[in-house]
Amino acid sequence: MRLTSPLFRNKPAMHILQRLLISKSFRSWFRLFFWVIFLVTAISNANAQLSIQNAGGTVAVAGYGNVASSTGTYGTLVAAGPMDVTFTYLGSQAGWFNSFSSGGNTFLNQNAVYANKTPTTIGSSFTTYTSGGALSFTFSTLNNILGSVSNGQTYSYSSIPSFAISPGGTINGVKYSYILDFKDTYTVLKDYNNMLIGVNAVAAPELNGSALPMGSFVIGSLLLIGSRKRKFTQI
Repeated sequence: MRLTSPLFRNKPAMHILQRLLISKSFRSWFRLFFWVIFLVTAISNANAQLSIQNAGGTVAVAGYGNVASSTGTYGTLVAAGPMDVTFTYLGSQAGWFNSFSSGGNTFLNQNAVYANKTPTTIGSSFTTYTSGGALSFTFSTLNNILGSVSNGQTYSYSSIPSFAISPGGTINGVKYSYILDFKDTYTVLKDYNNMLIGVNAVAAPELNGSALPMGSFVIGSLLLIGSRKRKFTQI
């Protein structure tokens, strides 16, 4: 294999690169840099999880489209710390005009056309930020005329409207942590597929919270250790 990059044809540059690669101090600082990145990432992702709290029983959830049938749990979806939460519209089997909203963003099901609104395309998503605790989102029917339900409220199989939280899975090539299963005010069927919303979350460190001081502490400690080690070696 012939190396054609200008870097490989530049002898002075190649000489400097070779000296760096064999330099003990360079390798030490490279290892230090690697461990700093690793530890700060670990700290950031330590709380990167969602969980169901205040669980109040389960319910059968009918599948729709590429979303398989499952068992949903009544409860509150909670973030363990600062996160960017992504909601994805997975579809709706319903006779009512239903919507899902969070952080000023809204999904509308296919019946939005009857209210002269544009339905949301399946697979559409938006991302909101949470500092932790119960996620903020609301399902509603007919622009809230026939009722709504938000995360953290009291609901059960007998309450209408309501929603359940089912385990996530891979849908259309995307892996979801949880799926929100909405039941609107149509009482004949309680299938919990009147709106299906996929949920994912990734850690989002708070610059004014604990993540930055902790990250700074780790970086400062490692740099101090590296400096002392280098001085000791030179003596």
